[in-house]
Amino acid sequence: AINMPPFQNPDEIMHMLRADQISDGGIIARRFAVAGQISAGGKVDPAIGQAAAQFRSLPFHPNNKVTRKDGMPRVFWSQERPLESFPASAIYPPQFYLPTAAAIWIGRISGLTVVHTLTLARLMTGTAAIIIGTIAIAFADAAAPWIFMILTLPMSLSLMASDSQDALLISSSALAVVLYIQAFRMPPTNRPKLLMMLGVVLGMIFMARPPLAAGSMLPLTITNVKWRWRVAASAIPIVLVLAWSIIVSRTSMINTGAITGANPISQTAFIISHPLAALAVFSNSVFQEHWVLFGQFV
Repeated sequence: AINMPPFQNPDEIMHMLRADQISDGGIIARRFAVAGQISAGGKVDPAIGQAAAQFRSLPFHPNNKVTRKDGMPRVFWSQERPLESFPASAIYPPQFYLPTAAAIWIGRISGLTVVHTLTLARLMTGTAAIIIGTIAIAFADAAAPWIFMILTLPMSLSLMASDSQDALLISSSALAVVLYIQAFRMPPTNRPKLLMMLGVVLGMIFMARPPLAAGSMLPLTITNVKWRWRVAASAIPIVLVLAWSIIVSRTSMINTGAITGANPISQTAFIISHPLAALAVFSNSVFQEHWVLFGQFV
């Protein structure tokens, strides 16, 4: 959290902008026109961009270095709130940004620079992720070593020490696994409560990653609980994902792939009419990108 140069974690600027919007009460982002193009974002402090601009020479240039001895830019928070574009993070729900949003609020009232606030956001987000991950490991029984291993992969730890929503998303996923395990083992009187908790945790995860929503069927596989509780637990994430998807589709979702000719509606229609084509996409991806995917996983 301290040694990583500012704004060098994946999409850290975009996440900081979204968290700043949330810290000001902007739960939902919105679409607007920028130079004739439709984008999404909201009113945020321009100090974030000013501070991040000092480090634009670092990404993808490993020979460019920065140390704390070089002096960090003393850019402080301002009272300005112009419209800023951050479509990559505008569609994300607020729950996993709360530690970063709290850090920004603390940074403002205490007079911290933007860079120091970013370090505080990393520390607070990482602390929250570690607490959730520790709870998961403590109740995971035989699965504890596996969950520990996944939570301590380099990419997991890197994201935990950032301002990204992925920090809490990863640790919450570990918690969901443990709730699922314990639903088989807890006394019958506690199982409905565990299932409801599992449904809520899955819902928060899938709101941030809708393609994972097929996992909403997971509670149905817990066969030692009455059907009504299993169905209710599966319905919770479905309702949350649908509700958030409807909100963002009407307020802040844009086709970020338009510049390359991507059309999500046409893609979806094609896959529905040619379901086996997905297999070709999968095999081609594995054939062409297997080493890259393996490296990114590690």
